[in-house]
Amino acid sequence: VVLFNDRAQGVLKLQQKFLYGGKVYASHTYPMDFCKFAESLGINCVRIDDRRELETGLEKCIYSSNGPCIADVAINPDAVPIPITRQLMALFRRR
Repeated sequence: VVLFNDRAQGVLKLQQKFLYGGKVYASHTYPMDFCKFAESLGINCVRIDDRRELETGLEKCIYSSNGPCIADVAINPDAVPIPITRQLMALFRRR
């Protein structure tokens, strides 16, 4: 499993910014350590904090695990996903 972790609810925040004139409501969260959670369930987890670690981190997750593994990949919380951007821009234009 590859988890693209923005350490926030980035997609919800982005939608709210477009829908509510830049205001964000009830989408602030506390960071969760997904690796600790996975390991508490007996699932291997690899945290990848830098894009230069991506290939080796994914290989480690795939090849060094006899069962399920989570790759917790840190992403920029301010980055705008392309499909979301198109959808929101289309919605924004209709307003």
